[in-house]
Amino acid sequence: MAKHTIKKTSKRENWCGLCHRHNMAGAAWACEVCRIPVCLKCHDETQCQGKYARGNPGRDTEAGITMYSEFHQYAPKKQGRFPGNLEIPMEVFKVGSAEWMFYASNKWEHKQNFYMHEHGWGVGCYLTDGGDKRVEVPEKYRTVDTLVRLGECRGGPARLPSRAKDLRDNVGKTANSGKGLGFVWTGQDGVLDGAMVGSPYPELYCTPDGGCLLVIEGKKKIRALIWGGGMRVKSQGIVG
Repeated sequence: MAKHTIKKTSKRENWCGLCHRHNMAGAAWACEVCRIPVCLKCHDETQCQGKYARGNPGRDTEAGITMYSEFHQYAPKKQGRFPGNLEIPMEVFKVGSAEWMFYASNKWEHKQNFYMHEHGWGVGCYLTDGGDKRVEVPEKYRTVDTLVRLGECRGGPARLPSRAKDLRDNVGKTANSGKGLGFVWTGQDGVLDGAMVGSPYPELYCTPDGGCLLVIEGKKKIRALIWGGGMRVKSQGIVG
């Protein structure tokens, strides 16, 4: 990844995006592309390559642990790190209104079950690769330094049924066959479309506030984001 430009600022920052310590050195340095503050101690040692915060314990860690514990009904056994070059993009492509999310999770019972969530009004589906309508990702989602794993993005039918209501009868039926629907949206033309997933399955994450879902492939590539309307991740699961 190309080296990003780091410039000196007159603003005093509370946190450094690299070491996550309080910056007590007065003026800070910041990446013009990532908008990550860098303390004086760090800026000579490391070139900026993206969202460093998600590769280290950061400001959102406590909120992320709380969200994980509420969703799964038990505390996380471990915390992991993403590669340093994993970035939540500034812009994505809106492909339509999010309709269904299929996922497998070991929440509540400590064993994997398959779930299907039907999204409510106002929830959008956004892909990182391909589409006509570019949309800026809200800063509150783009700048988080912790993501919460909910499960795997799988569990739907092996193909998109011709009738939307048939989706409800297909959750989990082909989840272990190696191929199925991960999530479904209604496009600008009003036609249902869906993302087909196969093994190894992409993982489903959310931001610590539960307001945005992220589909991540191999912990290296963000494939889709889903946010908007009244959608939130709660103790009872994905709602809205």
